[in-house]
Amino acid sequence: MESPDFPAATAESTAKPMLLLRQLAAAVVVALLAGAAAWFVASGGDDEYEASARMALTDEVRWPFYDTVRNAQRLALRDGQIEALVENELGASVDSIEVAIPKSQAFFDIDVVAADADTAASAANRVAQILIDRDFASVTEPIEAEIAAAEAALLEVGEGDDRETATERGTILSNLRNRKLDLEGALGNIELVDPATAPDAPATSAGRDALIIGLAVGFVALVGQRLASGRTP
Repeated sequence: MESPDFPAATAESTAKPMLLLRQLAAAVVVALLAGAAAWFVASGGDDEYEASARMALTDEVRWPFYDTVRNAQRLALRDGQIEALVENELGASVDSIEVAIPKSQAFFDIDVVAADADTAASAANRVAQILIDRDFASVTEPIEAEIAAAEAALLEVGEGDDRETATERGTILSNLRNRKLDLEGALGNIELVDPATAPDAPATSAGRDALIIGLAVGFVALVGQRLASGRTP
């Protein structure tokens, strides 16, 4: 009875793991080289910083108008006028300005992304103040128009008009002015509750992202080459 050929079997079983290890090492080297090349190319890119200013609805807003008021702030940013105004005031550009509206909450966030941390924070706070001013103006402008109309009507009172007409129009004007004073002393629909601060670290890094992508691309390329040649790493 012949004994089994143990040495040959052992050599064959050892060769396969060694081949796999060499192929794995080659995959790692290729991936690292691809990642390093991608990082070198993108190392001159700008990092991006994100800052958020939290705004809340005031007690002037009642349910079910929460979403109406919050969505109005998002719509106010769509035409790009506020972004252009903020960039002009700060003397710096921003990459994006978004309004983040969580569900079932009485607040929303102004998220700004810029290449500079201080710019991102300053822009978020400035956008918040612009939205507050515009919201308040939407409340006071109608009463101002009514006051202007009442003043014009009072000036039109001539000698032929009776005193009762003049008194009535004067009373209307006085009431409108008092309403305006009440509005100016009240809160608007939104307020800034948590101003943005400059972030300590970038939200995204061009070099870091390029390195990760390069590693992934390098590894996938090697796997594809092995599969095309009929071997797997």
